[in-house]
Amino acid sequence: MSPVWHVVFLTAGALCYLAGQYAARRSFEWDQFVLRLLAKYGECHGLNLVEWSGGQLRRGTVYVRLRRLEESGLLSSREESALPPQDVTRGSRPRVLYRLTEQGRLWALASMGDPERSLS
Repeated sequence: MSPVWHVVFLTAGALCYLAGQYAARRSFEWDQFVLRLLAKYGECHGLNLVEWSGGQLRRGTVYVRLRRLEESGLLSSREESALPPQDVTRGSRPRVLYRLTEQGRLWALASMGDPERSLS
């Protein structure tokens, strides 16, 4: 294999590594953003976070992020105790409320500058 190919492979490997590092850093920033919103507004539904984020969080990803934060011990969740009658007749699942754990509250406070700071 020529030296040129070695450079190409090394460069491609470095780019993949850097892309992974960037994605991990951005994911961490989004997690901090969610924690700051919960610290500001308190217990809420996932769709509330989408609304309060001004569209920065998306419906399709907010619940994945919330589940991951809950598995990390930064959030806890509970099902709403009562569904509205129209939801019961449609067979809807109970809505889930999310709140910070003590560890999550500490993480949020440590990252707080402006709780609504944009990530754009």
